[in-house]
Amino acid sequence: MWCTRVFLLLVATLGFAEVDISATGNIYLTIAYCPGNFNGAGAIVEVNPTNGAWTIIGKFTWGQATFGCDILYDPIITLDRTTGLLYMDFTEDAGYIVTLDIQKAKVVRGVNSGDIWFTGFENMGYRDDTSLLQGISMTVTENGFCFDGCIQFGQLTPTNGKYKSTQNLPFKAIMDDSHYLDTTSNTYYVQASYDLRAKPCAPAQSDECMLAIDTTTGSLTSAIWTNYTVYKYAQQTDSSGNILAWVYGFEGQCKNPYDDYAFATVNLPTAKATLLKCIQHNIIVVMDEWISSFSNDDTLFATGSGDAESGVPQLLVFDVATGQATVNTTLPGLDKALGANMGLFDIWSVDFM
Repeated sequence: MWCTRVFLLLVATLGFAEVDISATGNIYLTIAYCPGNFNGAGAIVEVNPTNGAWTIIGKFTWGQATFGCDILYDPIITLDRTTGLLYMDFTEDAGYIVTLDIQKAKVVRGVNSGDIWFTGFENMGYRDDTSLLQGISMTVTENGFCFDGCIQFGQLTPTNGKYKSTQNLPFKAIMDDSHYLDTTSNTYYVQASYDLRAKPCAPAQSDECMLAIDTTTGSLTSAIWTNYTVYKYAQQTDSSGNILAWVYGFEGQCKNPYDDYAFATVNLPTAKATLLKCIQHNIIVVMDEWISSFSNDDTLFATGSGDAESGVPQLLVFDVATGQATVNTTLPGLDKALGANMGLFDIWSVDFM
């Protein structure tokens, strides 16, 4: 992500009211760790969203997707909740795509892209209706607005790696792992910055704008300046294009001494955000706020990070309606159960299912 804040703290497991797990789903963590200094492995860990109790579903290896210790990687990830398949783009390996069955803790396949110019998605979503990955990658051209680099919209078949570009877009920076793919209107919503057009969408180049991209043609439909950052969208919009989101912003209203994270409603066509609830003030989000997920019924929200960078693992579960943290745990004992070298592991994905 563009901005990573690392806070070191001791966190304890907090448990409050029971929730209906049949409605919310359980949390599944996709974890990377290193059994030794020079080899890597993965694991799926199921977590109860009420009390933070965890169970290792299974362990596996990543195949040719990684070399050496896995925690050095940072894949781009998107989930198909219908099938439970997690798609992972290892941009460090020029866009090597791994398909992981979360509930079986099994790597289904790994494929290389068939396009030598494709460097990997920086932001991607999966379409059930076409069985394609669609998203944003980086590219460069000999002349024109993209001579010094820009973003490109395209699609990839995850079963064989075949990539097809559609159109280059006049922006240089893109949010990773945060988007909303509307298959009904064929629109891909994502925030970007550094507008290359003569009349940019925002006052400053570093300011983010909400892009609406036509997924059929790859063309830019609109770009609207935003004064907030969306780190995770919920599963579905309403009939007016409003969607629940996990955001950073609303500093004047939240006035959080640590992190101005909040839950908001974002109207995607207009890019207007309305504050719903700030998170409670005594909670610190350690890092990796984009590694997160809303529950199946959107009543809970979970975000997590490993300890390979921060030194402290963390899984937070929030009650969306109140902004209160119902679980705040370091996942005690998981490092030993995994057999992680030096007790370090990374949480690559947090998913309710």
